[in-house]
Amino acid sequence: MSLGDLMQAAAAFIQVQLALNWLADNSLRLADWFASARRVAALDLFFEDLDELAIGAEEKMIDLAFSDDDALHLCGLSIAQHDGALMLADTDATIGRGEKVLVKGDPGAGKSTLIRAMAGLWPWGSGRILRPKDARIAFMPQQPYMPRGTLREALDYPRGDTPPDPARAARILVACGLAHLVPRLDEEQSWSDVLSDGEQQQLGFARTLLRPPDIIIMDEPTSALDDLSQMRLMELLCEEAPGSTIIHAARRNVDKRFYDREIQLHARSPS
Repeated sequence: MSLGDLMQAAAAFIQVQLALNWLADNSLRLADWFASARRVAALDLFFEDLDELAIGAEEKMIDLAFSDDDALHLCGLSIAQHDGALMLADTDATIGRGEKVLVKGDPGAGKSTLIRAMAGLWPWGSGRILRPKDARIAFMPQQPYMPRGTLREALDYPRGDTPPDPARAARILVACGLAHLVPRLDEEQSWSDVLSDGEQQQLGFARTLLRPPDIIIMDEPTSALDDLSQMRLMELLCEEAPGSTIIHAARRNVDKRFYDREIQLHARSPS
């Protein structure tokens, strides 16, 4: 056998060996891909089942529509759990423009569910929720969403038509107790991992105050903060957004001087 034939045989052997080793070398990647594909397929099936459930239960869904005035109206509102158990029944209420309302109640009375229904995030139940047409609505949950990117982008989430004034963004951060983050506004991080729960809630207030909306719906947005920080943020909210309607669901004691009235919910006794 000549040297050329020997080199050709060796090269052919290496190619066959690499081809046979591909499965072994990529077995972990194939397993990860297969697991991810199964999860995506299961999620797709769940969404299909959810769509069928929603279509089949349209007559049991809350009707979210527009009001004829600047007020928010609850008309015969009943709120149910996923299994159909009622949490709130036949409720009528009107919340005027600029009114500050505190929602309190027993554990399990449905405070957070009522708040989510007003925000359009909970469709299960019956009755109507009428909201002012063209009103800008902000929902402030316990855990604000933190998109990956710069802190300035997280502060301006969701983005408006025009970028915020840098001086105002810095001033709002300082007022919300986040002065130490002003030099990091253009730093790109996974901010949900960098910031503490309290700092994320303070950033949620700063995000809302950057462009005050017409209606602010809050679901315990200060749960990770102490009483003094909570009071300062509520004072700031009332100063910076005096014309905004505020609906605040709270479990802990809050200073009632920030609110015009209180809605008290009571847990329904099992039937």
